[in-house]
Amino acid sequence: MQPRRQPKSIHATVLHDGRVLLELRADWYTILAVAESRVDEVERTTDILIGWAAVDRWEAVPRSLRDPFADRYREGYLVSLPGSDREIRRADYTPAALEQGFALAFVGSDAGSSHAANTAAVAQEFAREFTRWLAVFAGRSRRMAEARLAGGRYLPIMQSYLDDARAVVDAADQDYYEVFSRTVGAVLGDERYLLLSERAEARKLYVELQAEQSDLYNWYMNLAKGGVVGSRRRQGA
Repeated sequence: MQPRRQPKSIHATVLHDGRVLLELRADWYTILAVAESRVDEVERTTDILIGWAAVDRWEAVPRSLRDPFADRYREGYLVSLPGSDREIRRADYTPAALEQGFALAFVGSDAGSSHAANTAAVAQEFAREFTRWLAVFAGRSRRMAEARLAGGRYLPIMQSYLDDARAVVDAADQDYYEVFSRTVGAVLGDERYLLLSERAEARKLYVELQAEQSDLYNWYMNLAKGGVVGSRRRQGA
């Protein structure tokens, strides 16, 4: 018999057009439920969360259930509760408040009779608060993106970051990831809100910078963990 799976987190992946993918997870790899909504569809999102909170026994959802959403949300802004303190605070919520609400609505549901204590009122309160936070978070992230882009003047800087990183290919620079991650990479970590920008070019550059950072990391790990020394040749170069 498979062990009962307990909800441990809610993941929300938001797109620039307002679509949001909601996932209830038992761990990073195990999805218990998944649904689509929009950050401005308050009633629908609230109903989804209330419905999930009413479930007494969960079974793991096959990863294949998420596959239809993978391409659509690949370039979205992923936040999770618990675990995203910085993003939560950007929407004027303290992590403790939302995490406590989540625990009352979901975490106790694996304790048998204690599920009865998770009343509909508790679930509704958490659903309303989380949905409100999501809408505020998305709107504020868009405004932050526009402020950061400064009317488009930041775009050439992003392009220069990308061009400079792509130029690093020689074996002598195989540890360049250590430099990149502490400079441009650190900036990327603080500017994930650019994924919600209304400017397609900004979103494209941000995604390309993320991909470049990943490629630099893999190249570096070939050396650090595998002892493999070699250049990083660009495709078509």
